[in-house]
Amino acid sequence: MHGRPRPPKGVAPDPAQVQATRKKADLLRELTLQVLRRNSQAKFDPQSLALSEQLVALSPEAYTAWNYRKRWLQGQFADTPSEHVLHRLDDVRKELKVIETALKRNPKAYCAWQHRKWVHTLLYPPPLITLQGGEESATLTPPTPGVVRATAKEFLEGDLSLLDQLLQADPRNFHAWGYRRWLAGRLGLPPHGELHYTAAAIEQNFSNYSAWHYRSLLLPLAYPAVGEPCRAIGDLEKDHTTSFVDEKEGISAPRAGGGGGGGASRKARLVGRSCLEDELEIVHQAIFTEPEDQSAWIYHRWVLSACLDHLDHHLVSENVKQDKEKFATEARRWVCKILTQEVTILSELSDLEAKSKWPLLNCAWAKGLLVRATEGAEPSAASELHEVYHRLARLDPDRRGYYTYMTQGGL
Repeated sequence: MHGRPRPPKGVAPDPAQVQATRKKADLLRELTLQVLRRNSQAKFDPQSLALSEQLVALSPEAYTAWNYRKRWLQGQFADTPSEHVLHRLDDVRKELKVIETALKRNPKAYCAWQHRKWVHTLLYPPPLITLQGGEESATLTPPTPGVVRATAKEFLEGDLSLLDQLLQADPRNFHAWGYRRWLAGRLGLPPHGELHYTAAAIEQNFSNYSAWHYRSLLLPLAYPAVGEPCRAIGDLEKDHTTSFVDEKEGISAPRAGGGGGGGASRKARLVGRSCLEDELEIVHQAIFTEPEDQSAWIYHRWVLSACLDHLDHHLVSENVKQDKEKFATEARRWVCKILTQEVTILSELSDLEAKSKWPLLNCAWAKGLLVRATEGAEPSAASELHEVYHRLARLDPDRRGYYTYMTQGGL
């Protein structure tokens, strides 16, 4: 977990702790053998289920135990007609509690998070995905009974408070952030609300990669350059999740931006110019406050690339219906203005933080984008960019090969 100190080297471990670890290992070994045996026998009596519950509580990474419990739940639902699924709600509620206990023990257990997603889909399955002419097409599953559907939504909403607890303990737990993105798609949460959530996390700690990344997925939904903003988050996890907001449409939002999420049929959205300018102001606060923290610098690169997307002819043709030439001319002028401003700001910060590579590295990134935006109209820009990479090679010799590559054609 982030922030947990490692035990000092050269210090002998506590004998009592060593004994406790051995005792735990013996118990784990015995429980694992018991669960494996009962899994091979397809034995799902209360005692066997209790043993598997004890195993995942002690070791949330025991994926065979989760699969064993999955087999049991599948059997419960297979033997229950759809009109009687309501009787299985207690099983689902208890299973979610088992997973919650495991996650509180180890909030970074991949299989526990995946098992929780799977349990939720028992009550409200995602659409079936089929291939038609080489492209994916989503078909909704038969309608879920209203009471069951309402309870499924209640279970999902309860997960928001669980995530608050886990992210309060470790704000940079990317497993929890990934699950929140999935949950937002299932519940059809408004993107503006999630943006506020990420802003609060970033204000608490700038070094939160997951929060910055989530913003990059939300901004194209909340602040598109053209068209209306999405009122609800759809699929951000590429699993064609059905949103509770609009069951008729199945998937309620296009993929977020050019770099993440969504089905094959979803087109990218340009982020609005004023929104990108505001994001630069936000990220400036982070990089000036913590110039050595790379998370904000990585997001800064994304924002600049999102600005350059306004010159992408393919994206413009998809997003702009009229006056494409006028849009492109204005966009080029705006992009060059933004990039020029960033080069100036980063050059000043580099002078202030002479020992930090990050201001200079992102200055090189901005200069490279400016060369592309001007299509080589300014010959001096390329030579200036080469000089920046030479400076970086002297400042950061461990990556000299990369900087040399960038000056020899990698641009």
